[in-house]
This record gives sequence, structure tokens and C-alpha cells, in this order.
Amino acid sequence: MKRYIFKGGPDDIFGESNITNIDGVSRGRAIASTELQEQIMKQTDIIKNIENWFRTAVPSPGIFDQNVQASCVIEEIMEFVVHLGYDNKTPLYSLKNQLRSGATRIQITDAAATLDDLCDVIITCIGMAYVLGYDLQGALAEVNRSNWSKFENGKALRDGNGKIMKGKDYSPPNLAQFIKFQGK
Repeated sequence: MKRYIFKGGPDDIFGESNITNIDGVSRGRAIASTELQEQIMKQTDIIKNIENWFRTAVPSPGIFDQNVQASCVIEEIMEFVVHLGYDNKTPLYSLKNQLRSGATRIQITDAAATLDDLCDVIITCIGMAYVLGYDLQGALAEVNRSNWSKFENGKALRDGNGKIMKGKDYSPPNLAQFIKFQGK
């Protein structure tokens, strides 16, 4: 059985890519399958759809919005920690509240490292969903659908601290269908 090494970046998935035998013998160019291309495009589409949700909710983001979003990331991580069975007395709660109230603000000192951190959070969350047997792709689409239902007349409603609230037509996500295994 021959093993092959894929040589190429993410853009190569949509076109021709170098395929090399594990022993170093070139096997020429290969075209990614249409099915793989469609799967990758669906993944890209859900991310773009989520980005569009944020563009609608926050059309001209500024420092205030950056602080609110940082507090939301921390809040989601804290909820995750609580759902792992720990209490909510962690110092993250204080930081979330300080950011949301404006008592402190984010200060990005290394944009590339911050972007790497965000990618690592996403990747580790994907891995966590995988090891728990969750259909993250389906769940993400369902949560995204639910988030769009928060808007009223196409606009985001905010509380006094800038967090987006649930509008009158809000429909919570139905996630039970995406839980295949809980690792018990």
C-alpha cells in the first residue's frame, strides 16, 4: 500500500495539487473531488453567514464593540467551564464584567498572535465537539439560524452594556438532534 503526502495550501483543495508518494516519487497533479469541494464550500458558507450576521448586528464596529465581543468570548468560555462541572467563581467572570461595563478595555499588542489564539480556540472547540461525538457542523448552522431570529425588523437589540438581546421572534436552537454521543 502506498501512502501519499499532499503538498499544497488550502487554496489547492479547489484546484490542482501536488501529490507525492511517501518515498518522494512525484505522482503529478491531482484534482480534489467535487464532493470535497462542496463540503469545504458549505463550511466556508456557514462562516460567511455568521460574519454577515455580525455585519448586520454591528455595521461599524469600534473599540466599544471590540470590548463587548471580547466579553462575549469570555462568557462563552465560562459557560463551557460551568458545563464541565466547575463553578462560576473564576476570575474570568470579573474580566467579562469589567470589559462589558467599560471599566477596562482590550489592548492588542500582537495582532498575529491574537489571531492565532482565536484560531486555536476554534480548532480546540472543533476537537472537543469531535471527541464528544457532537455534529458541530449541524449544530453551528442551527445556532446561526437561532441567532438570526434575535433581530427585530432586521436590527439587533442591545442591552445597556451593548450585548445583543433576544427579540420577540427569537427561536432557541434545537441541538438535541446533533448529540450523538456524550462520552459517558
